Amino acid sequence: MKLLEIVRGRDTSPETIATAIKLAKTLRKVGVLSANAFGFIGNRMLFDYAREAIGLAEEGVAPERVDRAMRDFGMAMGPFAMFDLSGLDVFWHIQQSNPAVTANRSAIVDRLYRERRFGQKSGAGFYRYENGGREPLPDPVTIELLREEAATAGIAPHPDVSDAEIVRRLVGALGSAGAELLRTGVALRPGDIDIAYVYGYGFPPY
Repeated sequence: MKLLEIVRGRDTSPETIATAIKLAKTLRKVGVLSANAFGFIGNRMLFDYAREAIGLAEEGVAPERVDRAMRDFGMAMGPFAMFDLSGLDVFWHIQQSNPAVTANRSAIVDRLYRERRFGQKSGAGFYRYENGGREPLPDPVTIELLREEAATAGIAPHPDVSDAEIVRRLVGALGSAGAELLRTGVALRPGDIDIAYVYGYGFPPY
């Protein structure tokens, strides 16, 4: 990964920041300055993106359809394949540490965690993985779990959204989170957010 987020604390000196930026260049990485806040820039925006993706799945849009729409948009990987790659146990622990940031309307992440569906590492998450492989395969078990948890949470099904609406909701979640990071000073400039997402999260620069 090319991205290196450099975190400035309350008492970080300009000399320390300059040294860290120089080190990033020495390591042939792209340094971006962030305030010391939950998730910094990249992951903090990712949580809103994740919440919107899971919201679509709670409404009955299959994970593979969400992922396909985002790949067609230009992302290197869809959100659900990404969750399974990084590990749903990791997702669950993050959700425990700051539920206000990552909260979903249903308890689907808790349910997947309880059933030890951690993603690629366990052979099943939002997708299933056969014989230790990495190819995400649609899993009817996941669809049923999503349906059950959405019904328990009182979420009405709305599976007939267009691909354009899927993209609008997910990219809109990133944009709104980025605007909040600028407002609160976590990110100094809009361009820093662009750099973080192009070099760290596979956002299509075109």
